[in-house]
Amino acid sequence: MSARRRPPLPYASRSTPWRALPLLIGLSACDGFVGANGPSTIPGQASTGGSTSGVAGAPSSTPNSSETCLPQRRLRKLSPDQFDATVRALQISAPNAAPRLRETLSLSDSTFSSYASRLDMSQPHVSELADAAKTLAAAAIVAGGPAAACALPSAPVECARDFLASFGKIAFRRPLTAAELSSYADYFTEQRKLDDAATSLTSVLRVLFMSPSFLFRTELGEQEDGAQTVRMTQYEIASSIAYYLTDAPPDALLAAAAERAELATPESRAPHVRRLLGEGALGSGLARFFGEYFRTAAVGSVSARDLAIYPDFNSDVARDYGVETQAFFSEVMFQDDARLSTLLTAPYVMVTARTAPYYGISGVSSQSPVRQTPPVAQRAGVFTQ
Repeated sequence: MSARRRPPLPYASRSTPWRALPLLIGLSACDGFVGANGPSTIPGQASTGGSTSGVAGAPSSTPNSSETCLPQRRLRKLSPDQFDATVRALQISAPNAAPRLRETLSLSDSTFSSYASRLDMSQPHVSELADAAKTLAAAAIVAGGPAAACALPSAPVECARDFLASFGKIAFRRPLTAAELSSYADYFTEQRKLDDAATSLTSVLRVLFMSPSFLFRTELGEQEDGAQTVRMTQYEIASSIAYYLTDAPPDALLAAAAERAELATPESRAPHVRRLLGEGALGSGLARFFGEYFRTAAVGSVSARDLAIYPDFNSDVARDYGVETQAFFSEVMFQDDARLSTLLTAPYVMVTARTAPYYGISGVSSQSPVRQTPPVAQRAGVFTQ
């Protein structure tokens, strides 16, 4: 029996006060290196969509600071955590892929996980991405999954096209182009001649999850002949804000604002920044930025140099120290005045019951970080936290 050849795969490319915004805008200007100078841009490639630049918009050297412009087109690959957050936005119930993806990346301690040039695509990493795509595609069509209705034997072909248009808009953080939608829909139609609806739709989704438009965020902008700067699209601006602050794709309100072209100026973007940060907890994107800048994760592996002097120091205490630093950032941003000067000079610390004695503080019973003032003026800001 001869096997029928399958068609080729398509390929597509408390609320935060106003005074907190200058600190956020300043942080967004970081070029991607921790404590070092280095290039922050890489050559882009033609496509549409995605995101990322500073929340503040244009660099100071651009002609008009009210426009979100960049000196050069560039791409950013989703970090493992951003990958999982994007999957959650698609309402797919599947195991987190981040741990295995992280194992195949060569992460340097001197750069951020969202560093613009981190485009690692080693063979092991691509294999993990392919495995994740297979898992996600299968999970999307099961009962309760977003594609379940179109995977039924009785589902018309048009169901898949409509699904891919709405699903792809969330996955790519922008609407699919007409050519992209036709490519995916035509591939499904050809696959449907060979397999049932569930298998065919799974094949299409595996391709979608391996698309650069899913795996990468873009700062490719709009094509303008002769322009010396890149004007980011509305969808790129929305993704920039969302991933920078929350490590996740734009929510419904931000995506709708991009669709209505309402993100053209810093003034129009500021309400969304305040809203995303208004949940009363440090956004996961900012938490990652602070954690990577101060390398708080490394604190958990610290051990006492002299157990005779520090007999109670153990891995739980070390882990609390890292958590406390994150809590300190949150305290400054959401409970204090959100000023850089406060971050550097605040006279208080965040402690748990395990760490309070090391600060000379007694009477703390909380297992979560709480704000305390040390008995003597020996602490000042994050560097002595």
